[in-house]
Amino acid sequence: MRIFLMTVFLAACSSATVDTNASTCEACLESTGTWQPEASACTVDCGLQDISCFTDECPGDCAADECGNCFSQADCEGATCTWTTMDETATCN
Repeated sequence: MRIFLMTVFLAACSSATVDTNASTCEACLESTGTWQPEASACTVDCGLQDISCFTDECPGDCAADECGNCFSQADCEGATCTWTTMDETATCN
């Protein structure tokens, strides 16, 4: 009986699907996906390389005292932060 229950549990866990069409971080993480804010995308296992990836909690709001939560130049500068690019890397400070 114990093996049967473990098999059922594993089958249920492995059949969970990530909602890659989720349009919000919250909906993405609820579907066991990973949220990549620069692309506004719900991915599987941080599938897009070289951009931020959130696995357990969503990023905070982009604001002057939270520049690290700004993921585009427009949002960064709109929050009165400084957008910096170096080679292929961009950061908001």
